Amino acid sequence: MQPIFARGNSRTLQRLKALRQAAQTDRAARVALRLQAVMLSVQGLTTGQIAAALQVDRTRAHAWIGAWNEHGDEGLLEGHRSGRPAQLSASQREQLADILDSGPVATA
Repeated sequence: MQPIFARGNSRTLQRLKALRQAAQTDRAARVALRLQAVMLSVQGLTTGQIAAALQVDRTRAHAWIGAWNEHGDEGLLEGHRSGRPAQLSASQREQLADILDSGPVATA
């Protein structure tokens, strides 16, 4: 695996620090971790050192830095997660939304 480092300078570090703080505030821990990895790379740490410091696999750190170099901030954001397919039909979801929007109803 070829060594890879994030492209950036001291101004980039300041921006990454602000983005990481915002991600932590938004409770986006995975995004904050990726931003931390990129910050460490800009500071000159190798992917092995970053992986050890953040307790992640070296290939993950390498992928995050590659995504940063190729796509910038967008490369570190959460992608679409398919999850379990919905079991409600579109009309059932609409009906459920109407029920939730109406709020609690007093019963006598």
